Amino acid sequence: MKKQQRHKHYLYKRWYIMAYNYTNPNSPAYKEWHAQGIEVYEEWLGLGGSGFDNYKDWVETHLGPMPGHNYVVRRIDSQGSFVPGNLTWSTWRELGNHRHNNRMIELHGRSQSLADWCRELGCDYVLAKSRLHQGWTVKEALYGRNKKSNTKNLAQKA
Repeated sequence: MKKQQRHKHYLYKRWYIMAYNYTNPNSPAYKEWHAQGIEVYEEWLGLGGSGFDNYKDWVETHLGPMPGHNYVVRRIDSQGSFVPGNLTWSTWRELGNHRHNNRMIELHGRSQSLADWCRELGCDYVLAKSRLHQGWTVKEALYGRNKKSNTKNLAQKA
């Protein structure tokens, strides 16, 4: 693929960020990735555009075309390496929920991210996060304190 075409390809930006974070010591992610043993498949790091071409070919062959405009390639194991077999398509929302530092909340036998609970229950994410940081219980953070109507709503949603 020609250089001018590469930069316009839908996979290029994410590939570039992956390669940059892995190879550039000035990248904020460089130290974290190397400390955690996260690697990038060598054929995807090639010079002169061959790295991107190899990556693009692998994604298109093994994962197929991008399912929709809001999809991105992510690691299946978020603490694993960027290697064949550890990549899949995800929405940006799924990607956000898949972060290794994501806060998962257990409530009524279900576990999901704080952001997903807030979306589901219609509460403010920043407020709920702040309440949890201040030591409030999960129910208090999501529903407020001493509000019987909210507790009733919680039982109905569960």
